[in-house]
Amino acid sequence: MEFKPSPFVCTQTFAWSEEIIVGDHLEIGNPIYWDKVILNLLGTKEYNPTIPRVYRWKSRQNRMACFFGTYIDDIRTGGLTEASCKATSRRVTSRINYLGQQDAARKRGQSAQQLRAWAGAKCCSLEGNRLHAFSTQKNG
Repeated sequence: MEFKPSPFVCTQTFAWSEEIIVGDHLEIGNPIYWDKVILNLLGTKEYNPTIPRVYRWKSRQNRMACFFGTYIDDIRTGGLTEASCKATSRRVTSRINYLGQQDAARKRGQSAQQLRAWAGAKCCSLEGNRLHAFSTQKNG
């Protein structure tokens, strides 16, 4: 690599950035707040195939916590409501911009309840025994 930036350095730096985005996960005002990690593992009596195998839980609101995921240079946020998705997206964007990194907000749009392409925020909701997926609407 000589003196050129290596992929490892870029990846390591962004991993540090993700920790700054999450911040204190026990802070009540944090949209990415959680206080418990739940394991939904195959082979257990409590296993439910409609929910993730490992997820974060908000005990105060009795629901899954908001989250964000990174795929190469795209960040996607998720939450149980449109408002929580927006709050999580705002936190991610503001922290990324504060750190001097780029975030393409043009890639995000309004949340929807029908499953769509990757190009936008994707959220999941568990109501009763039904799993709902939210993502942005198609263009044109």
